[in-house]
Amino acid sequence: MEAMPSFEAPPVFLEHYECPYPGISTPHFHEGRYRFPTLRKGRLATATHDVPALAVHQPPSFQPSTFVQHWRSSPIYFDDQHIGHISPEGMHQGILFVIDLKDDAWPYAIPIQHGSRVKIRAHHNDSIRYMVTWLLPSNETGAIYVQVNAFVEDGCPLVFYDPDWPTLRIRIPIRLGHIVEVPYPPVIVQDNAQHQSSLERRTAIAPTPNNSPSAWAQLVNGLCSCLHFRNPACP
Repeated sequence: MEAMPSFEAPPVFLEHYECPYPGISTPHFHEGRYRFPTLRKGRLATATHDVPALAVHQPPSFQPSTFVQHWRSSPIYFDDQHIGHISPEGMHQGILFVIDLKDDAWPYAIPIQHGSRVKIRAHHNDSIRYMVTWLLPSNETGAIYVQVNAFVEDGCPLVFYDPDWPTLRIRIPIRLGHIVEVPYPPVIVQDNAQHQSSLERRTAIAPTPNNSPSAWAQLVNGLCSCLHFRNPACP
């Protein structure tokens, strides 16, 4: 299978480069699409009907007052020195690119929250803004993945395939104690609850040695310790 197109930061798109203002070294681009690799036709993720985690996760609706607070908040900037890799998304539906941030790119003192604003590669159009919307499942213990959607000022999200403001999946390295306050998409929460219920029923049928914890207890303890490290605000 042909490898996905990708690049190591910092990329160079001279034909779309706009000279920065005096004293600003970060490049600005005329159109947002030039922050990302060129997508080849037909390279988007194919539909995965039986894996809820990889389905399209529509961004949630914010309360108007909450959205205004997020819209007016200060963004976290991720320029080329913060980005290790950008490549087209090959798994998740409704996401066009995955961005791998370098260690400590997200400041430790700033919580990763639902609605946190981010700016990617210094695009200067401020009438559309990126916000963190969902926490996505991951087996990593030293990083989390979040979905980032673009919104306009009235709170409406852009379509995930917008060429200038595509939906993103961002890998954020984290350390012990890093505060993460981002919910999982409802379909993932529901699927996990059904899986745990099924596992609990199967475990209740199986005999358990008197002096050892059940398989279910071991699983719950492991999940709790992992989720406490990754996301103390989510089940």
